[in-house]
Amino acid sequence: MSNVIDLFKNNKRFQYTAILSVIALFCIVLNITFSAFTRTTNKNAANIKVGNLSYSTAIDGNTTSIIEATNNKITKKNVFLISNNNLDTKYELTYEVCTDSSCTETTTKPENFKVEYSSKTIDSVKDTIGKTSTKIIRLIITNDTDTTYYIKLGVNAGFAYNTLVYKNQITEEYPEDDLTVISYINGVKNNAFPTSEDYTPIVECNNGATGSAAWDGTQWLLTVSNFTETDTKCHIDFAKNPGNWLNASNTTLLGLIKENNPLKHTLTKPAQEINLSTEALLSYTPDDYTSTAGNSYYFRGNVQNNYVTFANKCWKIVRVDGNGNIKLFLWNNNGTDCTTNAADTSTFNADSLKYTKDVGGTGNLYQIASGVGFMYGKPDSTELFTDNNTGAQDNINDSTILINLKTWYDNTFDTANTTNYTDLLADVIWCGDKSVGSGDGDGYGTASTYFMPLRRVYLNNPKTPSLVCPDASTENGVSETIKNTSRYTAYSNTDSNNTNGNGMLKSAISETNPTEYKYYKIGLLTADEAAYAGGKGRTENNSYYLYTGSYYWTMSPLGFNNISQLANVWYVYSTGNLFGTSVRTTGGDLRPAISLNYNVQATYNTSSEDAPGTVNNPYEIVIP
Repeated sequence: MSNVIDLFKNNKRFQYTAILSVIALFCIVLNITFSAFTRTTNKNAANIKVGNLSYSTAIDGNTTSIIEATNNKITKKNVFLISNNNLDTKYELTYEVCTDSSCTETTTKPENFKVEYSSKTIDSVKDTIGKTSTKIIRLIITNDTDTTYYIKLGVNAGFAYNTLVYKNQITEEYPEDDLTVISYINGVKNNAFPTSEDYTPIVECNNGATGSAAWDGTQWLLTVSNFTETDTKCHIDFAKNPGNWLNASNTTLLGLIKENNPLKHTLTKPAQEINLSTEALLSYTPDDYTSTAGNSYYFRGNVQNNYVTFANKCWKIVRVDGNGNIKLFLWNNNGTDCTTNAADTSTFNADSLKYTKDVGGTGNLYQIASGVGFMYGKPDSTELFTDNNTGAQDNINDSTILINLKTWYDNTFDTANTTNYTDLLADVIWCGDKSVGSGDGDGYGTASTYFMPLRRVYLNNPKTPSLVCPDASTENGVSETIKNTSRYTAYSNTDSNNTNGNGMLKSAISETNPTEYKYYKIGLLTADEAAYAGGKGRTENNSYYLYTGSYYWTMSPLGFNNISQLANVWYVYSTGNLFGTSVRTTGGDLRPAISLNYNVQATYNTSSEDAPGTVNNPYEIVIP
């Protein structure tokens, strides 16, 4: 070894050769590290001058000083700061926020926009850099805005022997570990987990990892399994439970739904796409009760475990509403055999299978816009809603479909031997959304009109189905004394504690005693609910649980076409396709929907080989 050192000291040719070898090796390494840096032609963009000092930057191997910060995204970049100086200097990495990719226009840093250094950074954002040396600084840019911005890097620098006054733009550390956890609450990104247990977590990880979250009595704890790769990310979405969900016993129907259906995100977008044939799950979305209770948990896709028998009929569970009540859709009207799919064939006769009557007021209802309603007003009115209840869409008259539903209700629930049935039914909102968007028509007379369910489920791009029923009356300029025109309930705040609906699902017991009523806790599904279940406008689909192979009505208005002069309501076709048909169409099935109270008791055959809630082992409602 000493001979080699002596040779290096005494032989200048050897010294020269060795130095060239080191330089060549350095160039090879630099070329590998900055392969894109050496290939780019835009090298001037990465040169930074600070007085008499000069620096260059590269970002992930590209010769540039500009980073694109994509909207609603976290951007991670490795910044190489290269000193072109022949002396040691002090440096601080700085930046400007720009609105264009060339950074010709700068702007103030927006809210919800952060530039931080990574906990994994090799070098600091401010330090001393040796002459012709390189620093590697890892930056994390969080852009939680809807706009893509750019940041242009700069350097605050001075000589090493002088004091440098720092700008302190990048002072916070981003904890970048091998595992990144991103938290959402009700689908909205949040920097923390909820502080109460009344949520259901949905955990999804990449790289084959699996996660679960549990409440330990004071806080949420996340457990990740199969965590074998770096840069693994887990998204945890906390959905606020429906009311009464958390403490629901497995002796109740609500508790059995909770026990047998883990909450998941949908694989396809409701109304935008039909469900996959392999998609069968329980997911969540807000409804009319979310603001005071919790989300609605709804079934989507080819669901096989949502059968329930009640009142000598078979039903399918559609969803748990925000209060925890359970909405059902009639599957077999003629008994508890769920393998049979049959609508009511007795209440409707051949002449009354239409949605509404042909004649009312001064014209045929199917030829004017007011004919679309679950209830309708004055056919010849030139106003949508009025304070004195004389508008075309005011709730004055029952449609034919509602008259038949009431008859079916009487026959099913109010016979002498079934007096307990109605006690198990919940008084919930049934949405017959008669609201009209701006520029979508008048909603009365013979002017073409698009009602809002058509916008939400079919015309909007993207589609925007919703289980929140709008207050059509106040949206159309009617005074606050008239509320909830589209929100049908049996009781209102004047005759019970139900302050959410209009209390119009009732009938006077007799003409001689019009102040005493019989109340009807019944309705139909909406087009929005059919879309959440897996249907799509004008698209065939026989793989979702609301497909019956026959035609049936919803209670969602679609519109009025002044060319065909027909009022149309949303309809589920025999192909599973969602769209409208004229209210005078005959042949549509009567498929009533009801809602059971959250605390109804239920059971199933525990000795059966079939899973609970399936077609051969349906849940059975226990009658007190």
